[in-house]
Amino acid sequence: MDFKGELRDYQKSWKDGKGVLSFTVLNISTEYLQEIAGKDLRIKVTRWREKRSLNANAYYWVLVGKIADALHISKPHCHNLMMRRYGQVELFDEQIAYTMLPDTDKTQKIMDEMEEAHFAPTSMTREGKDGVRFRAWKLLKPSHRFDTKEMAVLIDGIVSEAKELGIETLPEDEIRRMMSVWNPKYGGQ
Repeated sequence: MDFKGELRDYQKSWKDGKGVLSFTVLNISTEYLQEIAGKDLRIKVTRWREKRSLNANAYYWVLVGKIADALHISKPHCHNLMMRRYGQVELFDEQIAYTMLPDTDKTQKIMDEMEEAHFAPTSMTREGKDGVRFRAWKLLKPSHRFDTKEMAVLIDGIVSEAKELGIETLPEDEIRRMMSVWNPKYGGQ
């Protein structure tokens, strides 16, 4: 269960040397606390970020469809292009994940149409043992895991792309209203 709260205090127990964290939390029921009292818990503490607006996500996919139609490409290909231009790299222990793939047109086509994962080509290449050139592709974070700031970058980018293609977009004030729910850049919290 997720709770919004703040770290209030940290103490080190003199009995066993273990750390004791105190939090203030909102909207937690006494019944739930009684249910978990004395049980082993999996605890993960992260910074609170408001979840992105489903309206913004739906609008993104509307524009993906319109841009794909205008460019005569598939929606997955269009989504991959937008992710490469405006998405975020996936980090593992603060490191970018790369995969080396044959540097061929076939590889490019497969990567353009991929729906399960998203990769961006890099300029890093190397010669394989069999004389085939390989290119490093970096793994991109899936958009469904974007925080509000990351989603705002994606929305800004796709709106800009749509306008360049002459595709009608929502009026600026409507985009601001939609994004203000979750993005401080547009006047929100």
